[in-house]
Amino acid sequence: MLQWILPTLAGAFIGWGTNWLALKMLFHPRRPWGIGKLRFQGVLPKRKFEIAARMGEMAEEELVSGGDIGHAFGDPAVLEGFRIAARAQARVFAQERLPGIHPLAGLLLTRGMKDKAEEILSRELCAMVPGLARSIGEGLESNLPIKDLVQSRLQGISLEDLEALLHEVLDRSSTLARWSGAILGALVGFAQAVLLALMR
Repeated sequence: MLQWILPTLAGAFIGWGTNWLALKMLFHPRRPWGIGKLRFQGVLPKRKFEIAARMGEMAEEELVSGGDIGHAFGDPAVLEGFRIAARAQARVFAQERLPGIHPLAGLLLTRGMKDKAEEILSRELCAMVPGLARSIGEGLESNLPIKDLVQSRLQGISLEDLEALLHEVLDRSSTLARWSGAILGALVGFAQAVLLALMR
């Protein structure tokens, strides 16, 4: 009976342990460890800066570009948001700041004059919105360093936080991977026991 059970259990243990070790070696050891020239280090600690640089390039090339951001400033909803802000600023200037420019201004400006000033200023600012939004979009398109921003943010994430996040996201998947390894290892061990039995 042992000739069937032991290879199966050994295969299951090796399969489970191999997958557990592979997942563990993504993050550990954090610092190079070994003897002489033979050094070991986790994949992510060793390649952290290289991975961050590649992720920055991918973000800029495949996820979002300066052109996408520039194009967003032409969206009607965005332009309407600018217009709302412009009208609010025109109201604040005409009703609150304009009377405070000079002591006489507060005495001479009637409510109707302030309302008229607000209307004119609001109209002028709203007329400027499309051109202003286009200029901002073009400036972001040519000057926003998406790749560098993503790269610096990723480099700033600690390996401890990244490992905790990965475990949280992949908890079920990693458990499944370990047990899949155990089942596969058990099948291989059982197959070896069968071959040894047939060869006798």
